[in-house]
Amino acid sequence: MERIIDNRRLDEDQGGARAVAEAIGVPRTAPYRWGRTRNVTLRTLERVLSAFPHVRMDKYVIPMENMNEHRAHKRGEPNP
Repeated sequence: MERIIDNRRLDEDQGGARAVAEAIGVPRTAPYRWGRTRNVTLRTLERVLSAFPHVRMDKYVIPMENMNEHRAHKRGEPNP
């Protein structure tokens, strides 16, 4: 089973994209790109974990097939 990191939720839980970007020294738009493309380097993840040491990454690793359900739920849409 393929698993992915829910970057959008990770950013939201740390105060939003702007807060994450400021904390790790990247442009404000970078966290939005990570959520859209799911393309984040290991170095970037290390910087996020260094800036937010309380983060437990296992909370943000979800099965790929649950991603669409998870996003629909966050938007308040009913499950199909």
